[in-house]
Amino acid sequence: MISLAKKGRSLGRAAGLLAIGIFPFLLLFVDSEVRAGLSKITQSLPGSGTTGLNLILSSLAVFAILAGAHASRVRPEQEVGAHVAVAGAGLYFITLFIPVGSQFPFLAPFKMMTAHDPTKYGVMFLSGFVALTCMALVILAAIRCFRLLGAASDRDKTGNAVIKLWFSQLYVYGAFLAYILIINVGQARGKSGMLLLTFLTTLVKFVLWLLGLYLLIPLGIAEFIIAGARPAAIPISSPAAEEAQPEPAVESTSGEK
Repeated sequence: MISLAKKGRSLGRAAGLLAIGIFPFLLLFVDSEVRAGLSKITQSLPGSGTTGLNLILSSLAVFAILAGAHASRVRPEQEVGAHVAVAGAGLYFITLFIPVGSQFPFLAPFKMMTAHDPTKYGVMFLSGFVALTCMALVILAAIRCFRLLGAASDRDKTGNAVIKLWFSQLYVYGAFLAYILIINVGQARGKSGMLLLTFLTTLVKFVLWLLGLYLLIPLGIAEFIIAGARPAAIPISSPAAEEAQPEPAVESTSGEK
């Protein structure tokens, strides 16, 4: 990563970013225990086929949204990034109507909010509320993607807004995890120190490592868009425009202008 950061934008740099992001995940499937565990998880889920399809399409939608938005704010004169972001936004709206298990994804938060809560701390309601809030943030980001097709002068701000809306989910999930940690620490009593240490190490693993690798994929796609797209043509002034320019005043022999 440090070596690639020192190099200029190119297709080779984009391929390197994608390889670093994808390879560690593919390497996990070399282990037979990982494959067997994943198979058991998917087989135990109702409607596991649509669950896997929804997961794949949702990931592709996020990759396209983030990659297109980033490319649009870096190279607003190029239209390729805007089209990629719009394609990702459309794909995300499609995933909302692909059932996961026995229900549509946009109905799952409401079911969680009204489900029985055995913890008596409102965890189920908050889980549904957090899921609904994050879904709303992604929907807003997807809607903003369609504005990237407008004037090139606005793509920088619109691309930044799309990325900020998507990353706002992390603050929502972080607040929810902090609430869960407070509950668990209060119930653990003497083991609260070990619980806190376990939480922090898990947070480092899943946020800095897994999320970091996950975000390298849309970054690599954006680098492909930026390096591979042709630069916008520079307008050339016409002869008529040059003739219309006023000529500078010339001093006469008498000293008058």
